[in-house]
Amino acid sequence: MDHGLDALRLGFAYEALARASAVAEETTACAQHLARAREHAGQVAAADDDQWLEENLATVNR
Repeated sequence: MDHGLDALRLGFAYEALARASAVAEETTACAQHLARAREHAGQVAAADDDQWLEENLATVNR
């Protein structure tokens, strides 16, 4: 279910879910959301956008 969003927007949506899960101390959900975000990061067409998403994912505190 992607709701017509491109890989970059989906990646950032999962990044936001991962951050919310981390704050709620839901480590399993956080890891699952990070994994989904990284899947979408690998599908981002522009390398600089992919790097931007990956840099943001690296700052999620689990």
